[in-house]
Amino acid sequence: MQIKLRFKTEARLILSHVLKMPSNQHRVAIHIRELHSAGENNLIQLPDTVVPKHIYLRFPSPFFFENAMAYIRDKHPSATFAVLSDNPEWCEQQTYLQHADVQVVSSKNAPIVDLALIAECDHVILTRGTFGWWGAYLGASMRGGIVVYNAAEFDMLDPVNAEHVVLSDFYPAHWISIPIGTQLNMPNVYAPNTY
Repeated sequence: MQIKLRFKTEARLILSHVLKMPSNQHRVAIHIRELHSAGENNLIQLPDTVVPKHIYLRFPSPFFFENAMAYIRDKHPSATFAVLSDNPEWCEQQTYLQHADVQVVSSKNAPIVDLALIAECDHVILTRGTFGWWGAYLGASMRGGIVVYNAAEFDMLDPVNAEHVVLSDFYPAHWISIPIGTQLNMPNVYAPNTY
């Protein structure tokens, strides 16, 4: 499986000409979807009941982002970070993403272009879900780059995950986990526009 050349080319142009991230620097993708940041508050309304949606996956806390970026900065001091999201305005409000070496991609790209952007980066920081995972797998992971993930992404006590999810099947052994204690535990903290 691979991404078509025309999407790779578009991603390379965005990285080099729009974001001004030269290919001789270590480029790091961080993928955040608004659903992921607000997922703990997402509810499905059914007749006579309210069912929480996606609470079996945890969105990481600011400490995760700080530790993940510090890990990559330690290995590659000149690294630059590109944050890809369907809600760049929300990302720009997060203090942990307000650094000189971090750029939030403000253009609204087609999902395949965002996937290609992730795959074209040298390293990837994953939050939760499979979109960023595929970008990391098709890009940085295949080229020997660093892929950092939230070790507590899956709530293994939730019935959706218990006895169904095998973490070693989901995360390749060479990917780096940021340990438990850095995940979101409190609802409402990451709801858009709460800062």
